[in-house]
Amino acid sequence: MPEKKTSSRSRKRKTGKYTPLIWIVTAGVIAFFISYSKTLYDGGFGKLISTNNSPLNTNTVKTNAAAVNPLIKQTNALPGDKEIKVTLYLGKTSDTKVRLIPVEAVLPVSQTLLQDTLNLLISYRGDGDIENFIPYQTKIRSISITGGIAYIDFTDAFGQNSYGTLGYQIQVYQIVYTAAQFTAVQGVSFAMNGKEIKYLGGDGYLIHNPIYPFSSLPEFTY
Repeated sequence: MPEKKTSSRSRKRKTGKYTPLIWIVTAGVIAFFISYSKTLYDGGFGKLISTNNSPLNTNTVKTNAAAVNPLIKQTNALPGDKEIKVTLYLGKTSDTKVRLIPVEAVLPVSQTLLQDTLNLLISYRGDGDIENFIPYQTKIRSISITGGIAYIDFTDAFGQNSYGTLGYQIQVYQIVYTAAQFTAVQGVSFAMNGKEIKYLGGDGYLIHNPIYPFSSLPEFTY
């Protein structure tokens, strides 16, 4: 019996002498992984993490007459530019039809470029056979952009077109094409005094919101 106890103590001493070496190797492996992880983080992975509570991407922007709209972008604007060319869509009349055409204009660069452009379109006065079919007393109450759709709320004057159904149709597409030149806008949803427009005028020109531009500029027959 004494001999067995001596043998057991001998095995424990042999095992125990390797313990420091095991701890040294283990500590070295842990230190390596900590250092490697820090290198990956500093090298780029850490840059993918947002440092605040704001989402990295958003597709919703709301604006009114005084607000800033960071989603409105015009591709021909360069850093430092003070003015920018925009396109207004107007009606070119003939004996039998009205054709939508682009007319260039210049505006100061701003963060409310969509609203500024639409205000310029509304205020445009006809020149020869080029006419603006939007009622001149129309005002924009608010604009919001969500998921590529510009939600535009107009005053009552937008629903008072002296040209009748043809005029309503043309004025709607003047707004749609002018707004859709900006990369943030794919279509337009129309409202008046905070309520979505279902139809315009006494003849009931139907509005199927949202309205998108065609692949080519439309023509309207009398």
